[in-house]
Amino acid sequence: MRTLLGCLVLIFFSMVAPASSATLTVNWSLGTDYTPLATGKTFAVGDTIVFNYGAGHTVDEVSENGYKSCTLGNSITSDSSGTTTIALTTTGPRYFICGIPGHCAAV
Repeated sequence: MRTLLGCLVLIFFSMVAPASSATLTVNWSLGTDYTPLATGKTFAVGDTIVFNYGAGHTVDEVSENGYKSCTLGNSITSDSSGTTTIALTTTGPRYFICGIPGHCAAV
C-alpha cells in the first residue's frame, strides 16, 4: 500500500450507528501524510469531516477509479471555499482528492 502524501485522502466509514456524532478536522495541504487519518479509525453515519485549507486547493469527492488514477474534472462534488464540510449520511468508502492539476499526482 502506497503512502498517501499531498492532497489525497481515502476515508472509510463504519456501518454502525453512532452513539453520538463526531467532527473530524482535516488540515488539507501538500506534504501531509493522511494514512493515520484513514487507518484504524471508525467513522459513522452522522459524523462530519471538516477540511480546512488555503487558497490554491480544492476538496473534490471522486469515484474510486478517479481516486486511484488521480483523474481530475469528473468530480462528484468540488469545493474551494477554504472550509469544506462533509456530512456522512451513508456508509461505505468515500474518496477525496485535491482537484488542482499536479497536486494529486504529486504523491
